[in-house]
Amino acid sequence: EFGLYDAGESMGIAFGDVNHDSFPELFITNNTAARRYFNSFFLARPGLPYQESAVAFGLEDTNWGWGTEFFDADNDGDLDLFAVNGAFLENDTPNRLFKNLFLEDGLLSFDDISESSRTDGRAESHGLVVFDLENDGDLDMLVSNYSEPVYLLRNRGVIGKWVKVDLEGTLSNRDGLGASLMLRSGGVTMYRENDAIDFLGQSIQPVHFGLGTVSQVDELHIKWPSGRVDTWLNLSINQIFRAVEGSGIGVDVESPDSRVPNYGISNSMLKTYPMPALDNVTIQYENSEDHEKELSVFTISGQEVLSLQIPPSSSILTEVKLDVSELPNGLYLIRLAGNRGTSIGTGSFLVLR
Repeated sequence: EFGLYDAGESMGIAFGDVNHDSFPELFITNNTAARRYFNSFFLARPGLPYQESAVAFGLEDTNWGWGTEFFDADNDGDLDLFAVNGAFLENDTPNRLFKNLFLEDGLLSFDDISESSRTDGRAESHGLVVFDLENDGDLDMLVSNYSEPVYLLRNRGVIGKWVKVDLEGTLSNRDGLGASLMLRSGGVTMYRENDAIDFLGQSIQPVHFGLGTVSQVDELHIKWPSGRVDTWLNLSINQIFRAVEGSGIGVDVESPDSRVPNYGISNSMLKTYPMPALDNVTIQYENSEDHEKELSVFTISGQEVLSLQIPPSSSILTEVKLDVSELPNGLYLIRLAGNRGTSIGTGSFLVLR
């Protein structure tokens, strides 16, 4: 159904959105040395099964592969790929670093820069952890080797801007494991998952975004494992931003912007789904009065963009389906008012395509 068949030994796996379309790709290392099981690179295609594309992108043969990771090695906004290698009977299997050229060229392609970046160590490498050793905004690599000392590959000369997001769950687990992050800056949208997965290792917080030459982060959206979505706007660059679940503009904040009209006191939160929405969003509320109501939708700056008159209903639990296909991506606030302008409930939803 998903097109994710892999016939090899499948040692390591990397997971990330390499072409900025919100659909994550998967890279799986295999034993291409002895048994010629090629690596797999599964390219996501919206509405279609994944397409195995390792050969097309030159990623099929990295020898006897183990740990692997997508990460932004040069802070340009693209996810690059690193794969470590090592065979038990030989000592000449260089590790491989592939630079992603999507933002530079407008088309997805990878350039093998292992030798020029001096990341092509030839020990029998197995484990890999990517993290920021010096907290200077660029990502370093720690590679574990069999019968030899580890490699500590310290990143040097990176000039791209960055932001790191330190997650703290409240309703969700403490470290926000399983959270999905979307960041928009300078017209580019980036996606990250706080997956904590590595082969013989574990990802280390915070979640890292390379930003290239931009001057600020326009939007940051976090979908927590609890289902809550928090949003922050206009963040500074080159900083570690601490994101606490529930502290952003989110689905359980009653009036996050004072410029949104508020006639009376809100007495309930409106439930909205799906989150994020594509073309339609369903709004659910408890109906306490059999009168006509008005549903209003605002941008976070307070501009009204949609208004809908809801006819009287005797149903206790009422659902309204709203067409948001003409709205651009972003966070929207909603208010349901009674026939005298009194506020019945407020809420929010996120449009993300």
